[in-house]
Amino acid sequence: MPDAPWKAHERAVAEHFGTTREKRGADFSVSDCDVLVNVEDWYEARQYRETSDFTHIVVECKYNSGLKLHEWMRDFSASVPKCKTPILFWDSPGSPIPEYGVCWQKDFDHIWLSWMTDPSYAIANFASYWTIGYIKRQVPKYLEEWWNQAHSYCLELQKPPEERDTTFRASDERVLRQECCAYPLVSVRANKLKGRLMVWKLWWEPPQW
Repeated sequence: MPDAPWKAHERAVAEHFGTTREKRGADFSVSDCDVLVNVEDWYEARQYRETSDFTHIVVECKYNSGLKLHEWMRDFSASVPKCKTPILFWDSPGSPIPEYGVCWQKDFDHIWLSWMTDPSYAIANFASYWTIGYIKRQVPKYLEEWWNQAHSYCLELQKPPEERDTTFRASDERVLRQECCAYPLVSVRANKLKGRLMVWKLWWEPPQW
């Protein structure tokens, strides 16, 4: 039997990070993230030499047919010069700064390595690689809920191992016995348009060790 579309999406996201999707079996009442990335394993598989303060990445995967986000990103990407890479910021009216960043999944590694984990990365370097666009709309509630769901798993992982919710099942057994600092992401796939999007919250303060 072929995968359900949402399951195929989770598997593709997991494969991008060199891991496998979390499996609940038939028990959908169990609270668990969709994809849990061990950053050390991801770096080793890709031969990345950078270091990170984050031990894991939690990815909440969403498969949806009615989102405009893919259309906006597709149309914006078509206008970007081939020598640049597109990135959108969700610039809500009344917000002092953009609230979310959006890029194609294939471009996310560069965002992570050069910007999210490198405080010395200059804005000039960022602008030389990316073409930036802005979504001048209020952030929809569903996007906030999706990010908050990923964030809630990160908060659970932040707890000492002995205090974590026992219904939170992660296939990475190391999570059960180590201190964790996880980064929340949302991956979105539309069933009518090609490409997977990565969405993250800007200026989010990670937990302090």
